[in-house]
Order: sequence, then structure tokens, then C-alpha cells
Amino acid sequence: MTFARIAPISIAIGGISHETHAFSGTPTNLEDFARRALLSGGSLLDSATGNDGVLGGIVDAAPEDVTLVPTLFASAMPAGPVEHETWELLSHRLLTRLRTAAIRNPGIDGVILALHGAMATTEEHDPDGALVAAARDIVGAGTPIVVVLDSHGTPSDQLLESATMLVSYRTYPHVDTHATGAAALTICRNLVRGSVQPKTAVRRLPLLMPLTAQRTNGPTPMAHLMRQASALGMLPGVLQTNLLPGFPYHDVPHAGVTITVTTDGDRDHAESIASRFAEGAWQMLRSIRSTATPLSEVPAPLLQTSGKPTVFADVSDNPGAGAPGDNTDILARALAEHWLPGVVATITDPDAVDAACEAGQGAWIDTAIGGRLSASSGTPVPGPWEVLALGEGVVRNSGPIGRGGVSRYGRTAAIRRNGVTVIVSSLRQQTLDPAIVAAHHIDPTAAHWLAIKSGVHLRAAFEPLAARIVEVDTGGLATELLSTFAYHHVRRPIVPLDPLDRVNQERARMIKVQSHV
Repeated sequence: MTFARIAPISIAIGGISHETHAFSGTPTNLEDFARRALLSGGSLLDSATGNDGVLGGIVDAAPEDVTLVPTLFASAMPAGPVEHETWELLSHRLLTRLRTAAIRNPGIDGVILALHGAMATTEEHDPDGALVAAARDIVGAGTPIVVVLDSHGTPSDQLLESATMLVSYRTYPHVDTHATGAAALTICRNLVRGSVQPKTAVRRLPLLMPLTAQRTNGPTPMAHLMRQASALGMLPGVLQTNLLPGFPYHDVPHAGVTITVTTDGDRDHAESIASRFAEGAWQMLRSIRSTATPLSEVPAPLLQTSGKPTVFADVSDNPGAGAPGDNTDILARALAEHWLPGVVATITDPDAVDAACEAGQGAWIDTAIGGRLSASSGTPVPGPWEVLALGEGVVRNSGPIGRGGVSRYGRTAAIRRNGVTVIVSSLRQQTLDPAIVAAHHIDPTAAHWLAIKSGVHLRAAFEPLAARIVEVDTGGLATELLSTFAYHHVRRPIVPLDPLDRVNQERARMIKVQSHV
């Protein structure tokens, strides 16, 4: 017996990923991408291999009949809009590599773009859509393009019309990035082999969801809806169902909650499922609000009978949502009220790090820390501070988020005053892994409390060691009081910027309007 050899296929991979906080005054430049991830060619594949992210999932899932063709992958920490010149340079590099690969023998059979979905530049509301449309122009109408988005993405009509299929995360904290990349590879391979004919329906909900309300690791409304999305994706004829709650600080016309349903050749089926799922999701989510508590209402930490620390998630000063990470309100209150010994990780303050490094371990520095990078950062907290430890700020994540990868804080220092230890860093970085605490010879479980500059992601690694997690809104740049921001571009009416009754009336008027690609 002989077996027909499966013809090899070539799939180009790459992407530009940024989560843009429209109200941040800190623009994102080329150096910010180079600091986090700016990879091309063989280095892209080498970095992805064994990595826990989307590209790692793609590389690890590629079977023998698939050749991966790397273009460019760039990623920067969430912050203000990307400088348009930086965007033009990066997109030109990616598209040039894609164009070169497409015209070479044997060419490109498919494309996977790992984006974020909530990027804006200083001149462009929809760079993600523009990139996918430009890729479509290069490879032509018949070549599948699969786009991978963060669940905080807010895909535009241009992106959805240019992509063949969309795949997004289902978890928050994002512990399924590797699995999502692997799924995208399988989908793209099937599309290239011609085994499916995707038809996609789209629904949008007029809702800006606070990030804390998007959590899925618990009995939350979003966890329930994500399970529904997964179940719908297993119905006969359904290829993929995505629910993207979006990024609430993305001030663009397509902001809000996005639902997509893709079926195999049956648009009416996709439309029917999308309509029913969207209506159910709206009924569940329309009145949802932030689960964070204002700092003024948070009680001081007490001794826990379990021996585990209380973890305060400083959600509104989360660098992972674009905040500067130097709000001092929790620190100032802890010192003023003589809280039990605890740890703050981390406060962005390169000047304080420089002072600590110059003084050396064991010395004292009379330096005020934090409270400088934005109008919502609080006020600097004066010294003196004892320098406990110094670090290079490159730590390997223990997981489950980014397991095996590194987080870069720049140079760091652990300083202490009145029983409160603060890790100060040169660079903004979300503290989503306790490895940065351990790197300064501090046992995080030995503290009575921890104040962590993160929102939801910290739960993946810190929940197992915490007696409880308290989400705190200090009024920082990522505050979940969304009505405090001056939105200019989101479509109105929208919850919570407008009364629910008005939004419901508008939805009733538009209920028969359908969007599809």
C-alpha cells in the first residue's frame, strides 16, 4: 500500500502588539518596542520556541508539513499612543518581509498575525486593521489570514473584513495564550488545505467593561460567557466563536464588546448564533460594574490565621493597563497608619534606583519616591530609606503567565522604612509574578501584606500564596471610574458613559441591524 504525500505548506507569522491607553501622556516609541520585543527572521522563531505565548503556541504546534516563515514581531508595554513614525517603520518592515516571502518560490500559503487589537497611533485609530488590510493586498484574496487577538482587543470592521478568521483569548488572567496560538496554527493549516469555508457574523455591545469585571478565574459573569462561547464553538458547522470584552481606555469608534461567530459556509447560521449570544451577553453584562474598592474604603490589613498575606491589587496604577506604576497612595497610607510589615512591588522611580545604587546596600538614602509620573500618581513619599538589596531587574517568570519568559524592570532596588519594603524599578512593568520579590531576597509569604502593581493578571501567580486579594482603586491613570475620562471617539450612547435606559432605547431601535463579514 502506498500513501499520498501531503504537500508542504508555508505559513508566514508575525505581528505588532500594543495596548494603547488613549489618556496616557506617555507616547510609545521604537525604544519601547526594542526593550520588550523586536524580533525578525530566525531570532523570532528561536525566541518563540518553548515560549508560553502566542508565537510559542504557533511554533510548537507546527506539524512536519508546515514551514513557518518569520516576518517581524514587535511588542511594547501598554502606554500612550504609538508614535506614528514608529508604527510606519515597524509595519513597513513586517510587510516588506511578507512581500518578499510571497514572491519567492514556493511563496506563502497562509498568514498568522499575532496582534493585540487595541492599538492606536498618534495619527491612526485603527493601525491593526490597516496592517491586516495591507497584508491582504500583498497575499491576495485567496490566501488565508488568521488574526490572533488579546481578549481586550477591539477589532474594527476593516480588520474583520480583511482577515479570514479571528481567534482570541478566552481567559483573564491570560493563561491560554499558548493554546490560542496553537489553535490559530491548526485553523490556518485547515484553511490552506481547503477543508473549510468560513463565514463570519459580528455583533457589538455598547459597553466599556472595567478590567476587573472581565476576570474569568472564578464564578464570574465573564467566566460563564466564555464557557458559553466555547460551547457554541463546538456546535455542528461552527468553526470559531470569540468574545472580546475589550479595553476600556481605547478611545476609538469601534470600542466596546465584540462577538464573532464563524461557521463553515453557512452565513445564516452564523448570524442566528451571533444574535442569540449577543442578546444573552447584553442582558448579563449591561449592569456590570467594577469590582474594585476605593482605597478610602479598604480596611487596614489584619493578621491572617492562615499565615498568608493579604494582597492588595493596585488596579488603577497597573502598568499592564498603561498606568505609570508610581502611585503612592497605598504606600503613604500604610506608613501613616503604621500597617503591619508589608511589601510594595513595584514603584517606577529611576531616580530613587540611581540613589540606592550609588549609596549601596546597607546604606540609607534621604530620597522621596514615586508620585511624579502623572497627575494621578499621588505625592512623593519622603525618606529616609534603608537600601536592602539591588538588582538588575531581569527576572524569569515562574508562571503560570509567561512561564519561562522574562520580565524586565530595569535596574531595581529594595528599600525599607518603618517595616514597609518597597521595590523601586527603573522601567514600568506590571508585577504579575512573585519572582521580582524573591529576586530581592524577600519571601513574599513572610509579609503580612503585599501591594502589587497589577490588576487581574496577578491572580494567576499570587492567589495560591494569598489569604485574600483586595482590588483597590487609588484613582490612578487606570481607574475604573471610566466617566472621569474625556472620551472623544467612542460611539455614543455607551455604558457607563451614558444612562442604561438611553443605551437600551438605542439598542431597541438598532436591534435589526446586522453586521457581517
